[in-house]
Amino acid sequence: MSAKEKTAEKPSADNKYTVEALRSSCTQLFGVSTATFDGALYKQKERISIKEAQKLIDEFKNKKIGGKS
Repeated sequence: MSAKEKTAEKPSADNKYTVEALRSSCTQLFGVSTATFDGALYKQKERISIKEAQKLIDEFKNKKIGGKS
């Protein structure tokens, strides 16, 4: 293993990342488009973990829209 590989940060569900960093890999990390990612995290301003972002995305995808059921 090279020194570069040892020092490179591996993605972890508990590490905090900028929204921009997660957005750039949202298809690989979460299986969603950038449009879905943007909708789910539009209020997020601070760093967030992958686990927290996944929770927001799941809530967004399962959110009921519209008026009457």
